[in-house]
Amino acid sequence: MNKSLLRLAPLRKLAQTREDNATQRWRERQRLLAQAEARLAELRGYLSEYEQRGSRSDTGAQWLQNRHAFILRLRQAEALQQQSVVQAQKQAQAEQAQWLAQRQRRQVLDRLARRYQFREQREAEHRAQKHQDELATRISLLSAAQNVF
Repeated sequence: MNKSLLRLAPLRKLAQTREDNATQRWRERQRLLAQAEARLAELRGYLSEYEQRGSRSDTGAQWLQNRHAFILRLRQAEALQQQSVVQAQKQAQAEQAQWLAQRQRRQVLDRLARRYQFREQREAEHRAQKHQDELATRISLLSAAQNVF
């Protein structure tokens, strides 16, 4: 392994670790987003259910006031949860961008390592061919020298 590849190894390892960490953070943000969206859907379901029930004819004014206040609180909770979903989406997108950046950095280092390996392989093949050529020349010279005598 050549010196360039050896020097690059710790950088590649660090880049992989950073990408792995970014992946974990992004997955966590996606999980939190899914939870926030599930809570929002649940609140909307409750709200829809209570709004569709309507009022019964045998209920008093106090019951209607309580129902109206409860629906109002559900709407407020829905609005707050919607804000939480938007925030979670932004955070998930930011983590995705970080993951993409870390992945690109690692890919650049991987491409560089492949180039180093390719260059090293070419140089080794060139040295082997040069060695073979030198051996062939020596054999040819020895053969010619033996034929002279």
